[in-house]
Amino acid sequence: MVEKTAGEMLGEMGTDAGKWTEQFLHASGLDNAGPDFCHTVLTWFASALEAGRSAGWATHDEATLNEIGNEANKTAHEKGWWDSDRIFPEVIALIHSEASEALEEWRNNRAPIERYYTVAKFRPEPGGLVHEDEDLNDSLRGLATRFDLRGDDAVVEEDELSEDMAWTLVLQGFLKPEGIPSELADIIIRVTEASTEYGIDLDEEVTLKMAYNATRPHKHGGKRS
Repeated sequence: MVEKTAGEMLGEMGTDAGKWTEQFLHASGLDNAGPDFCHTVLTWFASALEAGRSAGWATHDEATLNEIGNEANKTAHEKGWWDSDRIFPEVIALIHSEASEALEEWRNNRAPIERYYTVAKFRPEPGGLVHEDEDLNDSLRGLATRFDLRGDDAVVEEDELSEDMAWTLVLQGFLKPEGIPSELADIIIRVTEASTEYGIDLDEEVTLKMAYNATRPHKHGGKRS
């Protein structure tokens, strides 16, 4: 039997403590456990899932546009990007810039699904990096040392390291994700965090606009696109 990762299980079961409890009891051969034990397990999963939610993670299905915007806006304020009074045209120009960067990636022969990385300018020292699996710390630090020697903004291709190592280096600020997928993500981040700043309920607006678009005739207006 192929074991699933925690991420895959989270994607399938979300934050439903009942589903996690049922899966745990079945996998442990405890389907017939008494109600008190089942309640204890349920309570534990509910607490753990809520703690995770409070820490900022969520499945892709659960993270609404407003929730993404709230988190992005919080980060933008913490990093000082709203310290000065931004005017609306500046916000729109920044969104344009992300779309232009996506186009430049395509012009540089990057595929729409292709991700690569660059060595972050303000990266931590390789020796201070930590992997959650202690046995991989030496591998992680050795890899980071090799990339560190390439200097600021050096390109690291996706096939040069495992996804696990890539995510670890990104989450610790050593590598920066690049490519069309990353630029499209930046567009969403820019749009949602600005919507939060202006008090726009983006979930409602997107739902309303999509509902209207569904009423339009085939290729309405006779335009090419």
